[in-house]
Amino acid sequence: MKAIKYLLIFLAVVAVLATTGWFLRNTIIERISGRALAKYGIAVTDVSLDALATDTASISYLELEHDNGTVIGIDDLTLPIGSSTSGTRTYAANNVTISVPGDSDAESFDLAKLLDQLLSMPNTFAGTEVLVAELNIAPYPAMRDLRWASTEERQELSADLDAVHFGVQITNDEDKFKASISLQHNSFNAPEQSLTIDIRRWDNGIDISGASILELPITATIATSLAESLGSTLAGVEFADGTAILEVEARLPFGANQPVFATATLMPAVPFELAYSVKSGVVNVVSVRSASAIKLEATYPDSQWSVNQEQVSLSMSYDDLNDITATISNLGCSNGPGCFMNLNLSVNDADLTVATARRLELAADLDLSFGEEWIQLLMRPNAEVSLTGMSVSGTEIASLTAVLMSGATLDLLEAGWQFSAESLDATLESLSLTDDMQFSAPVLLHDLFVNDINQNLSLNSNVDSAFSHLTWGEHTIALPGFSGKVSLKDDDLMSDLTTVGLFNEGVILAQHSFRSDAGRMSLTDASWSFSVQNLSNRVTPWAGDWDVTAGSLSADLQLKWRQADSDWRLHGESSFNLSDLAGAYSDTAFTGLSTRLDSAFGTTAGVTVDPAQIQIELLEVGLPIENITSDYTLRPDALSVDVANLQMHAFGGVVKADPFTFEFEGERNTLLLHAESIELTELLTLKEFDSIELTGRIGAELPVIIEGNEISILDGKLSGEAPGGVIRYQPDIITDTEGSSAIGIVTEALSNFEYDTLTSTVSYSKEGDLVLQMQIAGRNPDLEENRPVILNLGVENNIPKMLKSLRAARAVEEILEKHIQK
Repeated sequence: MKAIKYLLIFLAVVAVLATTGWFLRNTIIERISGRALAKYGIAVTDVSLDALATDTASISYLELEHDNGTVIGIDDLTLPIGSSTSGTRTYAANNVTISVPGDSDAESFDLAKLLDQLLSMPNTFAGTEVLVAELNIAPYPAMRDLRWASTEERQELSADLDAVHFGVQITNDEDKFKASISLQHNSFNAPEQSLTIDIRRWDNGIDISGASILELPITATIATSLAESLGSTLAGVEFADGTAILEVEARLPFGANQPVFATATLMPAVPFELAYSVKSGVVNVVSVRSASAIKLEATYPDSQWSVNQEQVSLSMSYDDLNDITATISNLGCSNGPGCFMNLNLSVNDADLTVATARRLELAADLDLSFGEEWIQLLMRPNAEVSLTGMSVSGTEIASLTAVLMSGATLDLLEAGWQFSAESLDATLESLSLTDDMQFSAPVLLHDLFVNDINQNLSLNSNVDSAFSHLTWGEHTIALPGFSGKVSLKDDDLMSDLTTVGLFNEGVILAQHSFRSDAGRMSLTDASWSFSVQNLSNRVTPWAGDWDVTAGSLSADLQLKWRQADSDWRLHGESSFNLSDLAGAYSDTAFTGLSTRLDSAFGTTAGVTVDPAQIQIELLEVGLPIENITSDYTLRPDALSVDVANLQMHAFGGVVKADPFTFEFEGERNTLLLHAESIELTELLTLKEFDSIELTGRIGAELPVIIEGNEISILDGKLSGEAPGGVIRYQPDIITDTEGSSAIGIVTEALSNFEYDTLTSTVSYSKEGDLVLQMQIAGRNPDLEENRPVILNLGVENNIPKMLKSLRAARAVEEILEKHIQK
């Protein structure tokens, strides 16, 4: 707008010069300082007259001063003072310099009046031609070869501004005028770009309107040249193809304080392309697929302007990114300069300095501000970014999504960029730890600051996560959250975190170097309580018919990793302490399970576990088995466990096992059990034997065979321990009162039978059928005290049915409740 102002002032000066030509025929010095110049607010402050001929006058220097303080200096001015034989009077100057006072920007002037004076010139100065070799209006570039010519029907103006030649031709018909404006780039043989406008006077001002078809590559080249000459940052943008329709309207009211309104609408024909560069040797291309009209509005003298566009869809390349698509809606730019837009952006195969992503998507409301050497981008709250198929130093992340809870600021500087946000809510999905193990967590970042200045990337942020998940195969394990700080400096990513949601919060320290692709992590003092949340509630889906409902698990972990070629090498140590666990397997309850597992693991060495001990206070299978203890060594790589010193207490006695190895995927596992001092009286507490009174102790040797989920015993041995015991069998119903049958004889013998020896073979089928072939030797003092009696008895029972019946009377919930109450 400023350039237009002083160009019109110069045209007013041209009018003054043309006027002075007629007065100089008599006394040039007198007339040049008279009323003709005063009419335009101009006074002569210096003049140097070289020569005065019959037809012309030569002035080596003429200085004029406008009322607003603007000084106009004219060198080598030639004026016609005689009659012209050709009918055209030519005024020529070698150099015209217009010096504007420093505070002139605040000045208001009557733009409509100046334009009206320009339109009126053909009436006053028909047959006049003004030639200026060079016109200088600081700080703008010089205009060269400026020519203004006027006839009664039209006036013409043309000049060169750096590499751009422009021309204006105005024809008049009373109060209606038509102006044709043309622009052409001088550096190559390019066609002209032209705009035809209609100019109408009305009572209070002047209206301007017009339309034209623009060739975007030529228009962009001209605009770029003009921008470069005016010191703008638009340099480097080139249109490869495309056209657009330009429509302009302006209303200029008379009066220096009246605002001038101007609007322009640019309707591009799509598709079209433009190209630009951000660094040497890299050309970026933008291809516009669809676009709405671009609307420009401006007002003067407050110098307010705006550009608006409803929507544009485009694809582009930027640096090494070649597959970028974007939709921009509600685009608005204004003086400042600054812009606002709704942006939906997607990038395929994105390289993000420390990571790559198969796809990046961004949806955000953006505010942009522009400076001479910076661009500031403000993301408004609720902006969303999503990355899928990420890879960080070979570690795969299925997806990472983030939502800005607060606003965020991105500064694009000459040396790099920096990003800051008060609060960013992210979701990390499927961080791959192994081929079948992934980690996921919602993450809240606050006080986030990231910058990449001079190719040195750094990051600082506080981080909070209420919970996390570990997916292992088809199962998802609920893990604690975390809270603390993360930072990135000199290619080293570090974290100092505390767990969230545990019975005892642990400390997580981690570091990873992107230079060496190596890192380490430690977890200390973390403890889970199963009394707060059952194990089955921590793992989904939970398909097992067992659960842990009480007790605690504490863990310490040390992990190191490095990348060799394309493979990751892991090694570390872990310690897991299970304390006083209680739970159930199907309808079998257990309480007081405690053990500690210390292990070492590595990519090449596999997993090794230190020998350990286990203790179980109670295993309720329908009958109580107590104080189970054992030494064991897990062998994860072999999928087996070595067991030694296994023993347990039941029915007042002890059951032990010879050392054995249990293979988890073996077809058959065997172990040999030894029972000692089993109290027969304890056995009679079982309701199936409430008609028998039995004393004494027995021992057993039981070879147990385990095939899958089936258990069997073959050729087991059972024997009574000295000094024997007593059997008193008193059935509720006696079927043979005379005792003549075999059953009657046995029943009578067992009514008060004192036995010395008791032996039996034991077999147990896969179906759960127990068969005892017993031989008992002793006497019944109530019959014949000294007469020995030997009984051969066969006893059969289905143990699973019996235990099921017994468990029905001893509910698992009651057993676990009693344990918890302790």
